[in-house]
This record gives sequence, C-alpha cells and structure tokens, in this order.
Amino acid sequence: MKAVLDKVQRYLARADLPLERLMRLFAAEHKLLSKPYADIVRAVHTTVDELPRAMVERLRLQLPHTPLPVAAAFDDLQFCIESLISFGVRTMPQSAMLDVALAAIGPSARLIVSGSWTPAIDAGADSSEMERWHRKSIGDLMLGQSIIERIAGKYGGSFECDFERQCKMIIEFPRFSK
Repeated sequence: MKAVLDKVQRYLARADLPLERLMRLFAAEHKLLSKPYADIVRAVHTTVDELPRAMVERLRLQLPHTPLPVAAAFDDLQFCIESLISFGVRTMPQSAMLDVALAAIGPSARLIVSGSWTPAIDAGADSSEMERWHRKSIGDLMLGQSIIERIAGKYGGSFECDFERQCKMIIEFPRFSK
C-alpha cells in the first residue's frame, strides 16, 4: 500500500510543476529591467532546490562551479529552466536519469536537458500506444514552448528540442556583458 501511495505522490508532484511555473511567470511579468541579467547556474540550483527529493535524485547535474551571468531576467530564465527540467522529469521512465548540463559556449550559455528515452512506456507496447504517448508528451511541452521561445528570443537566445531520437531540449542565452 505504501508503495502505491508513494507512486501516486510522485505523479502528483509532476502534475503540479507546470501550474506553479506559469503562476510565477505571470506574477513577475510586470517587472522591467533596463539591462537584465541573472546567474544561470543559480537559476538551475534554485529550480532543483524546489523539486521533491525523489526527483532530484534522478537528475545528473553537470554545472560550472562559478557564476555564469546571462542577459535575461531571473524569473524568465527560471521559468525556462523549470519547464525543461519538469518536462523531462514528467516524461522519463521511473528508472531513468535526466541529464542537466550547462556550459559557456562562446558568447552564449547553453543548457541541455536530455534523457536517453523516447517513449516513457513499456518497451513491449504497441505502436499506437507509443504514438499516443509521443503526441501527448509533445503537446504537454508545446503548451509552454511558445512562452519559452518568446522568452529566449526576447533576450537574443534560442530554444530547440528533439524528441525523435531521444528527449533533448537546448536553450541558449547570450552571456551578460556590461
């Protein structure tokens, strides 16, 4: 019985993440900064600190040890990071790990959230079930994708995703310069 309750709680935590992110983003929409910047490393840590411990244990973080300021408002940046991580966590199989890698690449900071799965269903499932999972999962991300693209574009960054061969989402923001 306890195992069933634990499983239900994990799924409920996954479902709450998108709503919390949207409410936080729209609450912060009124804040305007003349030259916004935020530490993307801190934004990743803040996001991870807010996740339930069971989810955090399934993340493989590869982050710089020093701050990496980017040209973006913190709330906007964290919304994007939360969206990518929570999508990956919600769609991954119970036994899989989600890689979260951040690096400075030339004039940009690149965050890659990836997993080595496509469908988060049993390997023995039929093709219609896999297609239904794929459509539902992509639709789930698409709800936030236009917001993520708008945020990245607003600061001169980019967002791309690949779900055909694996679960992989990449977002880039320009590094901050005074």
